[in-house]
Amino acid sequence: MRYGRDLKQATQRRIIEAAGRQLKADGIDGSGTAALMADTGLANGAFYPHFDSTDDLVASTVADQIREQCETPEAEAPGHAGVEETLRAHLAVRHRDSPEHGCPSASLLGTEDRRQGAGRSRGEP
Repeated sequence: MRYGRDLKQATQRRIIEAAGRQLKADGIDGSGTAALMADTGLANGAFYPHFDSTDDLVASTVADQIREQCETPEAEAPGHAGVEETLRAHLAVRHRDSPEHGCPSASLLGTEDRRQGAGRSRGEP
């Protein structure tokens, strides 16, 4: 059965959003596609019409999370009030205790290097 372009885009968006929560909570290697698809309420087979591989999903999800992270400060109040609002949100107990709803940087920074066996091997400290 063929589905319309809008439904395919909405489903892909749903998968990316669930993957974003999962990656922030558990890291890139924290769980697999079966858990992700269960979280979205879709069958495992629904994954591959949207992504060529799990690496493709990770790249799409990280790009989406970074885009959202860049948009967040722009939505805050201008000037010092906005900076303070952003900092308070990042330092809040809710942010610490619910990483799946927070900033992706803390969860994702460095995980790709570990995943690919990079890091220190490239001469990094």
